[in-house]
Amino acid sequence: MAELRACGERVTLGEREVRFLSEIPHGSPSLDVDLECELECGHKGPHHGIGDTSHSFGAGRLANGEAVAWWVRWDDSTGRRDVVPMGNCPVETARGQVLSEVCILFDRHPGRHTFEWETSE
Repeated sequence: MAELRACGERVTLGEREVRFLSEIPHGSPSLDVDLECELECGHKGPHHGIGDTSHSFGAGRLANGEAVAWWVRWDDSTGRRDVVPMGNCPVETARGQVLSEVCILFDRHPGRHTFEWETSE
């Protein structure tokens, strides 16, 4: 597998975001307040870092039954930050195969899928 080249822009969650993410039903018991943008280097638009993931049962599901990933989206140029629920990117290299690689980003993310990223050596 190729080494990932994520954007890496960082953000520290504020009190409001920490409180919101801490109260997510079926979320993780621990929360990382320092996030990195997980989109590909050089992406256009706002940055996105994974805030938390609800487990795939109960109130932690999207209407289609998929587990919810809560992404923190921020724009350095405007200062705007949001916490938004998004489904997982459904694309994988060989659907149904044991050695298939999955994209670890959100559905309809900008840019290429994470398994398409390559590092320059």
